Amino acid sequence: MKKFNLYEALTRPSNKLKRELRTAHMDIDPKKFIKRNFLISLQITLALNGILFFILLKYSGSLKLLLFTFPFLFLLLYFFFSNTPKAYIKRREKDISRNILFATRYLLVKIDSGEPLFNAMIKASNTYGVGGTYFKEIVDEINLGKSIEKAIEDAINYNTNHEFQLVLHQILNSLKTGVNITTSLRKLLEEITKQQQIEIKAYSKKLNSVVLMYLIVACVLPSLGISMFIIFSSMINIVLNFTTLLMIVFFIALIQLIFISIIKSIRPAVDI
Repeated sequence: MKKFNLYEALTRPSNKLKRELRTAHMDIDPKKFIKRNFLISLQITLALNGILFFILLKYSGSLKLLLFTFPFLFLLLYFFFSNTPKAYIKRREKDISRNILFATRYLLVKIDSGEPLFNAMIKASNTYGVGGTYFKEIVDEINLGKSIEKAIEDAINYNTNHEFQLVLHQILNSLKTGVNITTSLRKLLEEITKQQQIEIKAYSKKLNSVVLMYLIVACVLPSLGISMFIIFSSMINIVLNFTTLLMIVFFIALIQLIFISIIKSIRPAVDI
């Protein structure tokens, strides 16, 4: 009877992780990815707990706190590093959405001019920067020996951007049925353009609300609040030291960073 190995069980990659790594185009073995995350999380946790140990020792704090911080920090860091494929996938989605419209239009122009589909894909992959790199991945797969249909099917399966999947579906259907691809691609590009216009309009409405909140929370309240605080502190003899001023500046800077991150997160992945 085979013995149960806890370490092997913990480091055994799931099918979901394998798919995420391939979709994120992270060139690493899933098992090595898990082990790497485990070791990095353990090393950082030991370092942070070592620092905390000396702080508690200096200020006569309870060392029992380390029993709680160690598993908490380790799990937090392990969860963070384990989600890096999802972050790469999201970045790829935004990159494709930002450039797929122009790259597909260029592909359509080349097909209209009489270029074979494969040649048009090669030229599109070398023309439109980030958007072209995703066509280049398909071209590279074909050059390595895959059929064009299989390479496109894999690109559809291991890509989470809906717009790019629609474009590839149209190309794949035309290859399988022999139907002219130009008409279907034109209609699809019109739909993508309309959708991006809707996203831009929705973004402008959201941005108005965020800017209003920014002006109130990050500009008006801090300036008035600090002025009122200085006036009242002088009336009741509260001494403002350098540490207090640094804390106020840090708090205001934190608010600014939060609003910057909010504005970046709601911005549609569209290039005009």
